[in-house]
Amino acid sequence: MKRALTPGSDGLKEYLLVHLPMILMLVMDFLLITAWWGEHHFVQSVDGEMMKSLAQKADLTSSVIRDRLLSGNTESAIRYCRDFDNRVFRITLISPDGVVLADTNPSHLAFDNHSGRSEFKAAQSGTTGFARRYSETLKERMIYYAVPVQTPHGLYVVRFAQEDFPYMAIFPWITGGIVLLFAISTGLLAWLQIYLLKRIYRPLVEVGRCAGDIFEGKIGTRIPIPGNGPVRPLAEMLSKMTEQLKKQLFEMKKLESFRSEFIANVSHELKTPMTCILGAVETIQEERDLPPEQYEKLMKMLGEQSGRLNALIRDILSLAALENDPERQRREFLQVDLQDILESAMQALQRKAGQHGMTIRITHAEPVSVAGDAQLLEQALSNLIHNAIKYSGSPDIELSLSREEGNAVISVTDHGCGIPEENQPRIFERFYRVHKERSRALGGTGLGLAIVKHIAQLHNGKAELHSVPGQGCRFRIVIPDNSR
Repeated sequence: MKRALTPGSDGLKEYLLVHLPMILMLVMDFLLITAWWGEHHFVQSVDGEMMKSLAQKADLTSSVIRDRLLSGNTESAIRYCRDFDNRVFRITLISPDGVVLADTNPSHLAFDNHSGRSEFKAAQSGTTGFARRYSETLKERMIYYAVPVQTPHGLYVVRFAQEDFPYMAIFPWITGGIVLLFAISTGLLAWLQIYLLKRIYRPLVEVGRCAGDIFEGKIGTRIPIPGNGPVRPLAEMLSKMTEQLKKQLFEMKKLESFRSEFIANVSHELKTPMTCILGAVETIQEERDLPPEQYEKLMKMLGEQSGRLNALIRDILSLAALENDPERQRREFLQVDLQDILESAMQALQRKAGQHGMTIRITHAEPVSVAGDAQLLEQALSNLIHNAIKYSGSPDIELSLSREEGNAVISVTDHGCGIPEENQPRIFERFYRVHKERSRALGGTGLGLAIVKHIAQLHNGKAELHSVPGQGCRFRIVIPDNSR
């Protein structure tokens, strides 16, 4: 039962400690949002007062200009705007199409069209327009108040402008500072919260849970080890103790599990071709008057699935033979020239590679001979070349034979798609496929690389893979070199 969190309980203290950064972040965000709202409300209030003050001062002047425009005396209105005392405010008369007709200070008369200005657009809609912005003409911040004047010749706009209060320029910086502080504080506190949860609290909870499961007899439970952090040493110690406990049981169950899995995999792999073959045979038997194209399709299916079934059975038998009394097989080894094996495998598969637009070439071949089975070594090399032809998409396949630190090394290199890193550790397992459906469609049995590994082990060697996704693969068969 979970203990209820009551004031003063350890549970509540633990909760507050773990979630303290989140609580601080929420409080900080609330204060910053409140500060931003207050600043925004203050600016709006100041804007309202400034617009009201400017409107009051402009009402009388705009009525004078309106009377002159309505009487058709546009030139008089223009002169009035030009001669107005710019110490009070600046007046700009704008025609219905946005052209500036007059300005209180002619030296600052802007000849570009004003139809895109926000205050002009507002006035054109029949209401007064108000705007605040930096004036490129006067090189200072200004506030604008635009009044519409409807005349028989169109809607004119009388715009009044005065210098903005200098302190108003600081408010965008205050807003930016609030936003920046909000982002920094939220980011830092969120990072701290995530760190506490991910690196300390959750790993401890998970380790404790797993330790409890093991104590209750669930030996299969694994102790999770964090990648780093203060919990890692504790988790590593518990993991080592658990692994030692599980090792003996694992060894006992390993053989039984392996046999069951192998039988299940074989059954699964046999099921598809057998189902296809039986289905095709039943169709041919029941439908005597099949159209030629359907008959050919069924016969092609029979051929393909029979070949797949044959290849699967052949590989299963090969694998069984390799695992059956390997010591006796080693006693029958003879000296084998590996150069001959490279040449033979290349010649046997050159035509198949050509059908896929590929070439096979030997890039380096030192004279090396080993004690072994020539047929099995050629089978292993052929399997690697077959895989490169089927799956790599490389334009060429390179074979090489060399000596390295007392070993003979046979390499098969392609420059194709490569193998993802997460698949590489399991690539030599029975029936393991990187792309299952693609491999089956191309006729793969899933046993080729497992056979390569067992042939290498039969010769006291090993099979290796070096691959970079997108750059290709290099498979190596490394066996002891006893040619010297």
